[in-house]
Amino acid sequence: VSNDMQFFLFLPFQIFAYKRNRFVGYALTAFLLLCSIISSFTISAVNHMSVSQISDPKYHNYIYVRPWTRIGPYEVGVIFGMFYYEWMNRMKYPQFSNSIGTKFFETVFHNRYVRYPFYVSGFICINALILIQH
Repeated sequence: VSNDMQFFLFLPFQIFAYKRNRFVGYALTAFLLLCSIISSFTISAVNHMSVSQISDPKYHNYIYVRPWTRIGPYEVGVIFGMFYYEWMNRMKYPQFSNSIGTKFFETVFHNRYVRYPFYVSGFICINALILIQH
């Protein structure tokens, strides 16, 4: 089963944990993200791998196809999905009116001094990661 399908099959357990207790849902997501970062770092360090997947032939077998190294970006999406869910339902459910997700999206949505640095840092990160390979 492909990595994305594995993550998708595990997602209902994360959503269940989040719906039962928001802190547990956040903690589980953060734990999986941290495990992905640590495993990618450890595998890269042990195998003396470079940053570029193009110049390192081991990258595909050790990093790219392994779910424990690929789940990180998926979990970033999951946690922002949780934040967005809270923000969109802040009026319907009063418990979301003062949540982390609502505070985050309200700050970004209403404050251009916060929003524009996100745009710029995202642009710089994407281009740096693309250009670092050359």
